[in-house]
Amino acid sequence: MLLEKLCEYANRRELPPEMYIKTPIRWLIDLDRDGNLLGFVATEGRGGKRDRGKDFLAPHIGRSSGVRAKLLADTGEYVLGIAREKSDPARVQQCHQAFVELVKTCDESTNEASVKAIRTFLEGLNIQALSHPEAFDPSYSLTFRVEGTMPIDLPLVRSFWATTATTQAEDVSSQPSTLMQCLICGEMRPPVKRLPFKIKRIPGGQSSGMAIISANVPAFESYGLEASLIAPTCSECGERFSKAANDLIENDRTHITTGPLVYLCWTREEHGFSLASLLSTPEPEEVTELLSSAFSGKQTATDIDEMPFYATALSASGGRVAVRDWLDTTVGEAKRHLARYFVLQRLVERDGTEGRPFRLYDLAAATVRDVNKELPPNVPRALLHVALKGGPLPSWLLFRPSNAIGLNRG
Repeated sequence: MLLEKLCEYANRRELPPEMYIKTPIRWLIDLDRDGNLLGFVATEGRGGKRDRGKDFLAPHIGRSSGVRAKLLADTGEYVLGIAREKSDPARVQQCHQAFVELVKTCDESTNEASVKAIRTFLEGLNIQALSHPEAFDPSYSLTFRVEGTMPIDLPLVRSFWATTATTQAEDVSSQPSTLMQCLICGEMRPPVKRLPFKIKRIPGGQSSGMAIISANVPAFESYGLEASLIAPTCSECGERFSKAANDLIENDRTHITTGPLVYLCWTREEHGFSLASLLSTPEPEEVTELLSSAFSGKQTATDIDEMPFYATALSASGGRVAVRDWLDTTVGEAKRHLARYFVLQRLVERDGTEGRPFRLYDLAAATVRDVNKELPPNVPRALLHVALKGGPLPSWLLFRPSNAIGLNRG
C-alpha cells in the first residue's frame, strides 16, 4: 500500500526524467562542434573546500563493485581515464573504455551532432597532453557542453538512456527472461534485483542513500529470492516510488525530521493542508485557526474533508530503510486529531496569556537528556501517532530518563 501510494504521488509531481537524478557536477568540458577542447568550466554548488559542484539532472545507474558507465556524465576516472591516487590503473582504463563505448552507442543510436562531437573528442583524447585545472579531482563528476548545448538535456539522449539503463544486467534478475508480477502495478515484468534509486536524507543513514526493499543475508530471503527480488518490483515502479520519497523528504511542507525519524506526509491530490508545517513550526495563528474550526461551531467545522491523507515514518536500519509507521486516513480526520493534540498541550504563561504551541521536536527532546544521542525512533513516532490517530500517550513514555512533556494523557 505504501509503495503504491508513493507511485501515485509520483504521477502528479514533476520528477526527474526516467533514469535521471540530481547530480553535483564540478566541471563542464567545453567543446566546439568538431570536438575540439575549448576548456574546463567550473560550476559552484554549496561552496567550501569540498564543493562537488552545481546540481544537474544527469543520467544515473546503480553500481557497486562492477564497471558500469553513466552516459555523458560521470567521474573523472570514467570520463577521462584519470585515476585517483589509490585507484587501480587497469580498472580505471576499463571504466574509461566503458564510458567511450557507451558514447559511441549513443551517437549511433541518436545521431545527435553534439554527441558526435563528444565521441570525436574522446577518440582523439591524449591524457598525457591534456591540460586540466590544477584543482581537478577525478573523484568529482564531469559532463560536456557543446557550443552552449548540454547533451544530457536533449530528448533523444534521455530516451536512449532510459532504454539502455533499464536493461543493464546488474539491476535486473540474474535471469533476464524471467517475468514476475510487480507488487505495485500488478503487471508481469522483469523484476529488478537491486532498486535503481535509493532514498536519501534518512537520519543516521548512508549519505549515498538506502533501499526500502533489500535482503543481503539468508535470514531475510525466502523461496530462493535475494536482494530486491524478495518483493518483486519492476524498474519503472521502483524508480517512481524512490523518487517520490526523495521529493517528499526534500520539501519542508511534506516531511518532519525528529531525531532518528523522518515522517513523510502527503495528500492524494494537491491540497493546502500541510501537517509538516503545523508540527515542525506551529505558528499560534495557524493553531488558533485549526482549533476554532474544530471546536467553535462555525460552518467550517461541519465540512467533511474526504481528501485522502497519507503518512509514513522512516528510519535507518543498517544499510536499509525501516518503515516504522503507516497511516491512511483523510484530511478531515487528520485535522480533527491534530486539533485535539494541540488542545492537550495548551499551557498558560505566568502573565495569564496563552503559551505558544510546542514543536514536535521540543516534545520529543523533553524525554531524553541528549536528543542527538539518546532519542529512540519510537518516541517521535508515539507523539505523531497521538497527533494523527488520537488516543492516549503510551505509558512507557513516563519511564524515559526525562519526562517533562507538556501533554496530558486525556
